[in-house]
Amino acid sequence: MAAPLPVNLLCGYLGAGKTTLLNRLLDRQGERILVMVNDFGDIAVDAALIAGRSADTIQLSNGCICCSMGGGLFDAFERALSLRNRVDRLVIEASGVAEPRRLASFALAERELDCRAVVAVVDPQSLTERLADPRIGRVAESQIRGADAIFLSRADIVGRATLRRAG
Repeated sequence: MAAPLPVNLLCGYLGAGKTTLLNRLLDRQGERILVMVNDFGDIAVDAALIAGRSADTIQLSNGCICCSMGGGLFDAFERALSLRNRVDRLVIEASGVAEPRRLASFALAERELDCRAVVAVVDPQSLTERLADPRIGRVAESQIRGADAIFLSRADIVGRATLRRAG
């Protein structure tokens, strides 16, 4: 039996910087990364931004994958596993409304996948506003609480006070 395929999940609210972080990971040399992109709407914006940077991209554009753990998601994981000999890692970029622990539970239940980390991407400039937003505040908080690690995007362009508030 082949070794389990390492999986990392990227989550974060809309505009947090998930796609930018993913593209930086793809620019690094030495690791073959399979990308699964979950665009929430009908237009595959994130998949288009990643196209050309990854040799293999699996696009899921039929809604939030953590809310629709149905056939499309299972088919995508089957495809990812079929490409296992061509890649070193699967990175899932979840939609901005995804709940990371729900996604991780699938990877943890599948013997052929090794869920290594759930990473929440947070923009320190907009964090306070996002958490206070009555429509997405609870989702943003859930993403942060459900993560194994937090990546502060745009940390190089904000002041120390903003970083302290985000921490």
